[in-house]
Amino acid sequence: MEKFKRRFFQWSLLLFIALPAPGWTATVTYTVDSATKFPNPERGWYVAMYYFGPGISRNNNLNESSWQSLVTNTHNNYSGDNNQTLIKRIYDLGGIYGGTDYATSGQPLDSSFLNDLTNDLNTARSMGVKLIIRFDYNEGNSGTNGNKNGQDASLSVIEGHISQIFPILAANEDVIAYIEAGFIGQWGEWHDSTNGLCDPNENNVVGAETTILNDELAALPTDRMIALRYPGYTVEMYEPLTVTPAEASITTANAFNGSNYSRLGTHDDCFEVDQYDGGTYAKGTNLGWTVANFKSFLAQQNYSVAEGGESCGTSAYSTCSNSVTDLQSEHWSAMHCEYDPGVLQGWTTNGCIDTISLGLGYRYSLLQSTLPPSVTVGSALNLSFQVENNGWANCYNQRPMEVVLRPAGDSGFTGAMAIPVTESAANNSDPRFWQPGQTYTVSVSVDVPGSLTPGSYSVLLNLPDEYASLYNKASNPPAYINYALRLADAGTWEPADGYNNLNQTISVAACGACTPTFTPSPTPTATPVESNSILATAPLPDPNPTALKAQLAGWADSVVAKIYSGAMIHVATVSVGASQAGWVSLPLPSDFLKNAANGVYYYRIREIQGSQDSKPMGGKFMVIH
Repeated sequence: MEKFKRRFFQWSLLLFIALPAPGWTATVTYTVDSATKFPNPERGWYVAMYYFGPGISRNNNLNESSWQSLVTNTHNNYSGDNNQTLIKRIYDLGGIYGGTDYATSGQPLDSSFLNDLTNDLNTARSMGVKLIIRFDYNEGNSGTNGNKNGQDASLSVIEGHISQIFPILAANEDVIAYIEAGFIGQWGEWHDSTNGLCDPNENNVVGAETTILNDELAALPTDRMIALRYPGYTVEMYEPLTVTPAEASITTANAFNGSNYSRLGTHDDCFEVDQYDGGTYAKGTNLGWTVANFKSFLAQQNYSVAEGGESCGTSAYSTCSNSVTDLQSEHWSAMHCEYDPGVLQGWTTNGCIDTISLGLGYRYSLLQSTLPPSVTVGSALNLSFQVENNGWANCYNQRPMEVVLRPAGDSGFTGAMAIPVTESAANNSDPRFWQPGQTYTVSVSVDVPGSLTPGSYSVLLNLPDEYASLYNKASNPPAYINYALRLADAGTWEPADGYNNLNQTISVAACGACTPTFTPSPTPTATPVESNSILATAPLPDPNPTALKAQLAGWADSVVAKIYSGAMIHVATVSVGASQAGWVSLPLPSDFLKNAANGVYYYRIREIQGSQDSKPMGGKFMVIH
């Protein structure tokens, strides 16, 4: 009997130890992959593909086979990285190889060119790539029309062409990484002009440049950036000339706020050819800045805007040590893999080409994740994870986050339910702010839909493109998986669906006799929670709101919100016209409330026209019939 008592006590103790304590959570630690080169959206190497006019034999036809052939042939002479997701698409409008010379004729762009541009953008979408786009009137020094030097079009002609081109770009912004300002001078690089559009001494901004850039910024949606050839021009046009590099730089307080200044990146097209990078740091002399000043400016500015470019010749500055130092400190996101061949071969021979391949852009890795072992339908699932950025830059375009629950044992999209995370600076859920060399703890809470079948679920993380048109799901082409962001860890990426598997499971329990409840969003207050932002909220669990709420930090000509179902399918769009700063309402259509299925809906403010100090965010609401 005494022996039985001792064994019973031992079994009871083991049972007590095995049972989870209240509030118990599971933590998984991940193995960071620091060596594998793999494709990720909007970063890394790119090839250039040229267009000289409809039917021109010199065109690089934008399609999968010609792109892959160009990528493969480019790497015959050096060991770069062919895991590319970007194409630089350059459109020459000057008739240099026999096409229509729109520069000297001054005529509007014809429908065949505009159709080709539209087809290119549609083709890029089907290929799963994004484009860096530039337009010019003189792509090179020679051709059937002879040496063109700095030929370009007049200001009025350029403005007319912008008015034709940019509506097409705006309608297809989902497949645009960013554009380069272009149009002025040889290669569209703003350093010469046959029409007096830039300073003949190539030092400072002139009025035509500001006009062209403002036209482009106004015509391009505010969530897309424009890269300038010379960083000094960014400051000259939009900041007082007396500012220091630190004062001129974007900070987390004003990054991504839709203002012109926050949307200007750089393309350095003569990297390390000399101490000035071929004039990159010699333009904008009104600033009185040194080369070190410019590099200091870019080191801060490029935390939130894109920098790309190419080398243009070997020099004492294009060594591995010097090049890697500058690319990393200036936070380069993208680079041309064809120029300069001598520089690229030198980087290969001296062993830094792989370092550059891995470093360009962002490289986010999971360190660990923590979540509870179980959750009840209709309640909040609290998840936290640590992420570090081992790349040299950040995401520069918005990227949402979703927690995906998929029945344990299933794979791919089968049974998967993606639950959007409401972006917030407070919970570090916006990847655009995961800065290089830093580690962040992301703590999010998502509502488990009451319709979810109880059971055991795998937990995954999805970082899709911001546009539903490129969303990775079963009903979209497999190429769209290329638009989802991959985390750099061993054993987490799922190439069949674009999800990052947290390698955790959670038990979803039925609610029983209770009524499912949802965690309410913050009630709107008179004081913004985050400065220079929009706070969009709809209190839960109150069902069927008559309007969505948004708080504007400044005047807006119009505000547009898109509504998505729990599966992130676009179901409705609502809008209001001109609105003062403060809280505004976006009325929900009565037929939407009448016909929408029961459940939680998410919305995102997509456009804030004319409000330069407001940042789009989102919210959620509930429909119950």
